Amino acid sequence: MDVEADTVHGALEALFAAYPPMRDSLTPRSGDILEATNLFLNDSDINELGGLNAMAKDGDTLTILPAMSGGVAP
Repeated sequence: MDVEADTVHGALEALFAAYPPMRDSLTPRSGDILEATNLFLNDSDINELGGLNAMAKDGDTLTILPAMSGGVAP
């Protein structure tokens, strides 16, 4: 989805405005992004770029990647 935003936080707010159920899926009651969710701006983890305040520019791609765990014990 294309959005206009200057920061990762702004891009997420635009996503949540368009798809309200996404907010409940990605944020607990505190409003912070779930620990098990990884966010990448282009190819970089947003935590290396300033977190939710990381600056975004036209053409950037924000990837939301839920962490996977579990499996079958041997």
